[in-house]
Amino acid sequence: MKKYLFYLFITYSVSSFGQIDNPKAKKYFDDGFIQYQSKHYQAADSLFELSISTEPNIDAIFYKSISKIDITKLCKKCNRYKINYLTGEEKYKELYIKNCIIYDSIIYRDISTDDTTYYCHFTIKLCGNKNDISYNFVKMAKNKLYCSFYVMSDTSAKSNPIATFPDVKKLVMGKFYYLFTPDMPEFYGGISALNEFVHSSIRFPDENDEVNDVILGSVIVSFTIDELGNIGNPHIEMGMGKYCNEESIRIINTMPKWNPGYFDGKPVRFKIYYPINFSLRWVPWRTY
Repeated sequence: MKKYLFYLFITYSVSSFGQIDNPKAKKYFDDGFIQYQSKHYQAADSLFELSISTEPNIDAIFYKSISKIDITKLCKKCNRYKINYLTGEEKYKELYIKNCIIYDSIIYRDISTDDTTYYCHFTIKLCGNKNDISYNFVKMAKNKLYCSFYVMSDTSAKSNPIATFPDVKKLVMGKFYYLFTPDMPEFYGGISALNEFVHSSIRFPDENDEVNDVILGSVIVSFTIDELGNIGNPHIEMGMGKYCNEESIRIINTMPKWNPGYFDGKPVRFKIYYPINFSLRWVPWRTY
């Protein structure tokens, strides 16, 4: 295994996700896939590992992680977990996260030093599509988080998205967002003011409304903050039913501008993840 790669498998996940640039790594993967389809899992596992060590690539990482799993049975189970947690059964959300998503990491040892380490953390949703993958690139300096940015998956990409640590200056604007810098964006008044804004904005349905969802649990929502502090692109990352999902999006869309975040002295775009907690309380469209 080359010095620049260290990989850690934590859980499980589906399909072909990207290109493999290195011909040798591609050959190892193709041979491993043949062995995988023939159910020669030990041989497939070894070939996928050779592919990964030659060039980090999502395809080999994925198939190595599922090479001993009955993927059909697992997909059925994951779909059942998802249906149940969307109807408000919180325990199934935990089961879905634990069993149906790959959380994995690689370290770029070729550019890392004693003081600075470069990572890629990624997640793949089991039985999803090619867009159900995210890449978070991280730079650690002197054992402290220096910066982290999210790169959107691109199914039309002709190159391997994790072969090298990306140069943000060459990334397409709007295709990546920072997740952390030393100078983060801030809601006016800080986190306590943000929590109070969200808390006071939640509206529960009138008891006469036909709402079948269980309104108890949390919705994980993401949104972006541009260089001027404007809010945009609200998205449900982990929902719990139609009503709460729509209410979460409504709240984010009413949120005022933030103080923008900066990196290297310049305002930059951020992606924020935020949990909105709901507890059942039947009051007619009043805040609490």
